[in-house]
Amino acid sequence: MTTTHSGTSRNDVRTPATVTEVESAWLAAITKDDEEQRQLMLPDCVIVHGPVGNVDERERALGDNASMGVTVETETAR
Repeated sequence: MTTTHSGTSRNDVRTPATVTEVESAWLAAITKDDEEQRQLMLPDCVIVHGPVGNVDERERALGDNASMGVTVETETAR
């Protein structure tokens, strides 16, 4: 899910307008393919993960995520 932002964002990327929309879009994207996730990420973004704060650039993170297999269900809590 992407929405048209009223202004232009960095790199002219379409982005969801609220945190709730971002969460919903990401949860939907991780149950689909890399391209769905890539569309929600800025080209120069980095992903910090793991217990020691590993840092990966976008394409490496997407590749690692894909190598773990398909996510079929997601759940969040606040």
